Amino acid sequence: MAYWWIIRSPILLSILINFFIFIRIIHILVSKLRAHQMRYTDYKF
Repeated sequence: MAYWWIIRSPILLSILINFFIFIRIIHILVSKLRAHQMRYTDYKF
């Protein structure tokens, strides 16, 4: 069963790292959208 972890560990690690990067990108995009909306509060679209 040890060979299973040798094969699966890098895959799981890369999935976790990609998920963390994805969450960071979403957080940055949401913060930019909120800052953009707060700047133009007096306009009515």
